[in-house]
Amino acid sequence: MSTRINPPGYETRDVSLRHLTVVAVTSVLLLILILVGVREYFIFSKEKQIYQTVLAPPSPKLMALRSYESQRLNSYGPADEAGYYHIPIERAKALLLQEAPRNP
Repeated sequence: MSTRINPPGYETRDVSLRHLTVVAVTSVLLLILILVGVREYFIFSKEKQIYQTVLAPPSPKLMALRSYESQRLNSYGPADEAGYYHIPIERAKALLLQEAPRNP
């Protein structure tokens, strides 16, 4: 009769210190690895954002659009609607300032 019929209501042996140490060290190493990975990801994302907003060459389509807009803002010519003409923006501001005192 080597087996007990009524075992005690508690653990009869201690926790393995070796297993506990392996789990603790593995957890710490995994945490460090995750933190380093997240840090590198944020550095990469930041550098990518800086490149896209500051260092990347401007798009040819964007440059053409800006040139067209600048030409439209600073020249006289027919507007898109029939019977209308566009004037330079500075001239339009001056005309608006001249009319402002007359129209309160």
